[in-house]
Amino acid sequence: MNTWVPEAAPDVREIVGLVVSREGKLTYQTNRDSVPAEYIGQMVTLKINTLNYRSQVFTQENLLLREFTLSPKGAREVNIRKEDTEILIERRKAERRPAV
Repeated sequence: MNTWVPEAAPDVREIVGLVVSREGKLTYQTNRDSVPAEYIGQMVTLKINTLNYRSQVFTQENLLLREFTLSPKGAREVNIRKEDTEILIERRKAERRPAV
């Protein structure tokens, strides 16, 4: 008798490559979700469980960056985490400092 081993199951999630916008957001199916500002301009991988829309974002080094549930397609929702906004504001302030 064969027993089910979940770890041996193939990964059947939808996989999408996305570039983090200059606002520190990922856009997928009209919805935007924030990620840390240090990933602006970088390619990340969004892996989506198409049954429950639970999603994970991975860096280029395949490190888990963020987990969240996607909003429905066409909802045009913007989900911004407070900590992402704070880091983005600090980054923008640092970029505007005059060179010494």
